[in-house]
Amino acid sequence: MLPEAGALTIPTRFKVKWYVSYLLCALCASVMLSAHESEGKEVYPPTRPRIISPETESIDIARHLPLVSQSNALKESLLGLQQGSIQERIEKLKRKVLEDLVFVRGGTYMMGDFGSLMTKEQLPFTPWENNKPLHKVTLSSFSIGRFKTTFSEFDVFLDANGQPHLDDDALPYRNALVPAGALWKQARDYCQWLGEFTGVPFDLPTEAQWEYAARSRGQNFLFSTNDGNLDFGRNIDDSNQRALITPLSENRNKGGVRKMVENYPVGLFPSNPLGLYDMSSDGYEWVGDWYQSNYYEASPEKNPRGPGSGKWKVARSASNDEPKGHFNNSVTRRAWDPSLAIDPADGEPYTDLLMGKPRPLPRGGFSWRCVVNSEEPVNLVK
Repeated sequence: MLPEAGALTIPTRFKVKWYVSYLLCALCASVMLSAHESEGKEVYPPTRPRIISPETESIDIARHLPLVSQSNALKESLLGLQQGSIQERIEKLKRKVLEDLVFVRGGTYMMGDFGSLMTKEQLPFTPWENNKPLHKVTLSSFSIGRFKTTFSEFDVFLDANGQPHLDDDALPYRNALVPAGALWKQARDYCQWLGEFTGVPFDLPTEAQWEYAARSRGQNFLFSTNDGNLDFGRNIDDSNQRALITPLSENRNKGGVRKMVENYPVGLFPSNPLGLYDMSSDGYEWVGDWYQSNYYEASPEKNPRGPGSGKWKVARSASNDEPKGHFNNSVTRRAWDPSLAIDPADGEPYTDLLMGKPRPLPRGGFSWRCVVNSEEPVNLVK
């Protein structure tokens, strides 16, 4: 049995990279039908997911990819959250988070690695044991945020509650337009705080809700892109392209230098068919569940919420420093310490190799989006 996805040793990562590369190459070589997309028609999952175009080999080549940019309306909305009194900013945030909600009609789906249903060889898509067995889940309707929570939104929460803008080491890596980075408790507190002043039951999504939404209501979308395939630089970021689209920090580091932040602005690439952006990239996403490697073996069918307790929390989506294609799927589960201080691989504190002292992981790669646990669409504030 392989270790959990969030707790791999370096040698295991190389083995996993080979396994998944082999599987994806096999998929690419297979005869397949692509998902079709046309105006006014539903987008169906591809018969076999594929990589339409590989990643570029250099920044110079990446310059020839289509230009991607955040819409002016989204950018202005996010930057506007930094302006005005704290009460004015809260009112702007209230309207934005409600307008950004996507209603997800409930239903039943098979949660977990569904590769055995899609490949001729009946192979799973991933080598992990923790996203198996495939099991039936039935969810009530809910609403979920269209985008990952950004720093511009999170800062309203921090300022309204008199909390600092993270620690000094994180300050140089902040930008209003990119996914916010936070510990699990901060992410949950933000969502529940939204519920307090909107009167709407906001919370972190359950793992089952997150996967159902990433797969556009539980359909067989391995990649949460516009068509279920990977087209680097067009419907998901290309590694070299990130050097061209990732913004500089708003703050300088201790050496007085503004560096590139970890993530890129939300909403640069097309949404999945449900209307959700960046579900397969641009940083991990915290969900509400405690992590248990064999939870799928005994998960309840109706609205599962994960184990009642645990040591690690589940994170979904993918970090920008992971191998592209290998981890940008909708079924991989990751276990992380909610305080980012302990390594799940060995249970020991993360350590600064230069200083030889315990040092938590940077929070920049851990974002989230909120859900509303209501079976009816949320009415917007007039």
